[in-house]
Amino acid sequence: MNSETILDIIHEQTSNIERSSNLQSIKVHLKEALKEQARSERDVREKTVTFSLMKAHSAEVISDKVLAYALLAQMGPISFRTSKEFLFAQLSTPTEKEALVDYIRLSDNNSVLKETLLPPVQGGRLHFQRLPVKLELNNLASNIKLDRIKSTLESLFDQSRGSKLIMMKDGKTNPQGKRTVSLKVNSQAFSDIFETMNGIIPFADGKIKTNLFFRINCRPWQCRDCFNIGPHPTCPGKACAKCGNSEHQSNGCSRKTRFCRNCNKPGHSARDAHCPRYLNELSKEIRKHDFPLEFLQNSDRANQLIKAIQLK
Repeated sequence: MNSETILDIIHEQTSNIERSSNLQSIKVHLKEALKEQARSERDVREKTVTFSLMKAHSAEVISDKVLAYALLAQMGPISFRTSKEFLFAQLSTPTEKEALVDYIRLSDNNSVLKETLLPPVQGGRLHFQRLPVKLELNNLASNIKLDRIKSTLESLFDQSRGSKLIMMKDGKTNPQGKRTVSLKVNSQAFSDIFETMNGIIPFADGKIKTNLFFRINCRPWQCRDCFNIGPHPTCPGKACAKCGNSEHQSNGCSRKTRFCRNCNKPGHSARDAHCPRYLNELSKEIRKHDFPLEFLQNSDRANQLIKAIQLK
């Protein structure tokens, strides 16, 4: 990793020429990730019921009662996952899901399940509650106030559909006087933003008139010191982002070529978005976002998502 050869330099120059094709390969990768999410989403939404964890009942209590019924009814295996607010139970078939819902609705002996089961959505059959989607507004000037952004956004939401701003957080202002605002919205609000507003807020406050552009935050976590992607028990310490060497920092790197310590390949750095490992982790993060199925199935809408996804 510390010795450069003429072949390394040739490979580096070739990589520089191929930067535009790298961007295209990223778009293809993202499109495939969204297609895969659409396939799994169609399946999951028909088999999943969602329980609220905000009713003083733990996920363990709720899942035990679901499993007790499944054993009694001789159902297939059930998979569970939790978020801060919800417990998701995915059954083996849509028929078994409907049977569980009917059992909860008609039985007088399941007050816990009846109390925590979320009401149906999407025409009265689906009990699948999507998770919030993380969005960002980047490079905002310090004179654009957070409360004015919030009031403008909420005024544009379709309240009749239950569109909701769940969280909005201001970021630190950088030396250039810019900052990032992070927010979370539910699926209805997400549709409002990217379908009705086309991903843009027309913002006006006194003399300030500008458009604010939404980006979707799917970036995998990356250590600022060693640049390793994803949680790791111990950080080996600061490393050079360009060549991966732990003996110097990026501003002191004299190498002519780059080396990625994440995928152990030359030609790009650990912070480049077209790194194979980064793209793999990015795909995993995309699958954690419950984008409305309608966006995943429509080619134009999917392209809109790809343009809005924040890579780095």
